[in-house]
Amino acid sequence: MCISGIRISRELQEQPYIPIAQRKPLEEVRRQIRRVYGNTAKARQYMEQVRADQDVAYMAGNSYAGGGEENGGGKTTVLTRLWKEWDEAGESYTIRGIQVCGGTGGDGGVVVRPAWDLGIRLYPLAKFDWDRRQNCAYGDSEIPLPDPQPDRDQPDADRLGMGGDDDGDADHGG
Repeated sequence: MCISGIRISRELQEQPYIPIAQRKPLEEVRRQIRRVYGNTAKARQYMEQVRADQDVAYMAGNSYAGGGEENGGGKTTVLTRLWKEWDEAGESYTIRGIQVCGGTGGDGGVVVRPAWDLGIRLYPLAKFDWDRRQNCAYGDSEIPLPDPQPDRDQPDADRLGMGGDDDGDADHGG
């Protein structure tokens, strides 16, 4: 889930920061901590502190087959914050990021990846809007999507455009 930093503007690239929430398997988060911090005491401490989400009744992705750690199904919520960091003159900026997740640490969280420079000038995200639809929690897509249930009465060849010619004769000669 991605939420814009400023609700007034709908333009993604105008946001001063963008928070992103993802549910990830614990082992994936622990691997990332190991990659970032190496084989250090800090890495081992952070890997031990990472915990599965507890209150997951309304969260997506609870059927993760990799785990039954507590009742979170072996997943934890990782928060990534992207922001624009301006140079001292205020003329140029770069996009930076940080990743954190919940844990048993004294401050209540674990830094999965400390702040880093992405080396880019635009947020690496694409925005997809839904057109609003009255009396409906879901909107209509900007992009026309194919019908997931094509007409079952139509033969497969006709449905795929491989049927005979339109005049109905079998000679295909017209």
